[in-house]
Amino acid sequence: MDDATCQRILDNYACGLLVLDVASGAIARYNRRAVALLGCGEDLVGRSLWQLASARHQPELRACCAAMTNGHSPKALNFDSSGGSRLALDFDFQPGAAAALCFLRAAADVCAVQDELAQSEWRFRTLFDAMVEGVALHRLLYTPEGAAFDYVVLQVNPAFERHTGLAAAAVEGRSALAIYGDQIPYLDVYARVAETCAAESFEDYFAPLDRYFRVTVFSPARGYFATVFEDISERKRLEAATFEAEFKYRRLYAGKGGTVR
Repeated sequence: MDDATCQRILDNYACGLLVLDVASGAIARYNRRAVALLGCGEDLVGRSLWQLASARHQPELRACCAAMTNGHSPKALNFDSSGGSRLALDFDFQPGAAAALCFLRAAADVCAVQDELAQSEWRFRTLFDAMVEGVALHRLLYTPEGAAFDYVVLQVNPAFERHTGLAAAAVEGRSALAIYGDQIPYLDVYARVAETCAAESFEDYFAPLDRYFRVTVFSPARGYFATVFEDISERKRLEAATFEAEFKYRRLYAGKGGTVR
């Protein structure tokens, strides 16, 4: 790849990008976004990373460079640039590599993203905990040959505990085999959903808990599946009682010579 093409690729990054020589701590290449964020119009090649920061943040950037020289990946940090901008900096560095990538973003933008992620997590957690239906997230376990043989319960909501009588602490992090015994419930259905990402629904009597459930299964990602279910045992009992009463009535009426329509 020629130099101009490489630079064009770098300039198309939405964030600021610096390519740093690990041995010297000097900038070997940069993109236009980095110049805009740093607020400096001069050539950055050959300048040390810490020279981009205000005096009070230079020791932190010196420490980052020293860490990479010693084979350690530094942590992300915020700093004030020499041009007065508040920036967030993180690194992509593989120990032993001669160069490192430094990603620059406006600190306010990073905070906004973090706030949105926190809000999304709060909305998900609120819905997850408030749902009337039981919800459980699982991960399939595979043999070396790629066949699903079990699954692990990753997370359950409070309604799961109410519908099953099982405490979250007793199931989260455990396999279905450990929870339910030799008969792993619905493994074929769950594996099919997790591998095709096509949702399925069914009703069944669940012998380990002596209850009837209506279950909807979907896959948020390949190899994972979630179950959303409700206890329909009372409905099934009413249906069975209604059927039995109707059967008795028909038999009694037929025994008296009547015709059941």
